[in-house]
Amino acid sequence: MDTKSWQVGDVSITCIIEQKMERQPEFGYRNLSTQQILEQAWLKPNFATPDGKLISCIQAFVIESQNKRIIVDTCVGNDKPRRGNPAWNMLQSSFLEDLTAAGFERESIDVVLCTHLHIDHVGWNTMLVDGRWMPTFPNAQYLFGRTEWEHWSQETADAIAGDVKWISLKPSWTLRRSTRIQSARLSKPTCTNWWRWIIRSLRTFDWNRRPGTRRAMSA
Repeated sequence: MDTKSWQVGDVSITCIIEQKMERQPEFGYRNLSTQQILEQAWLKPNFATPDGKLISCIQAFVIESQNKRIIVDTCVGNDKPRRGNPAWNMLQSSFLEDLTAAGFERESIDVVLCTHLHIDHVGWNTMLVDGRWMPTFPNAQYLFGRTEWEHWSQETADAIAGDVKWISLKPSWTLRRSTRIQSARLSKPTCTNWWRWIIRSLRTFDWNRRPGTRRAMSA
């Protein structure tokens, strides 16, 4: 089990790591060379290897605040066909076991918040149960951006949108456990601004609202 925890005031944050891997720089960045990585000493050892590979981490964050448990982004997920990426295709990880070992039964999660809908951020939204995709967190309200949902819902190519739209998102929406919130409009899309949006969204969310209600929340 690979977890890390922080305490920020009365808010507890726990990181649950699903995968950690080494990647060549061209995997996620254009015009980035191994030599450029090697020149940045601060990247090692947490973000780069001695030979210039980038360390990639797929992780979820559990936030505990005001008697709520919120999981932010749900990694890749098990049993899902991702033929374009062998490392993610039909994955069998111990993510749920690690989540439980860290003290978070999946039934205890109140909110699932998706910062965006790439497949490595929504994978554990659902799990395979008796041949059907079901919400992994049965008592949670699922929150994701209205604008991005509208984008993926209009995508006709299953190779592009099939996993995200039908496997990872549709089951929670069908069971009326999802709410589409106003997407963040960030003038500077930094990590800090993303976390500010997450905290603001959670603070202004109507916790008494019935799951499935489609009224947007201001961001």
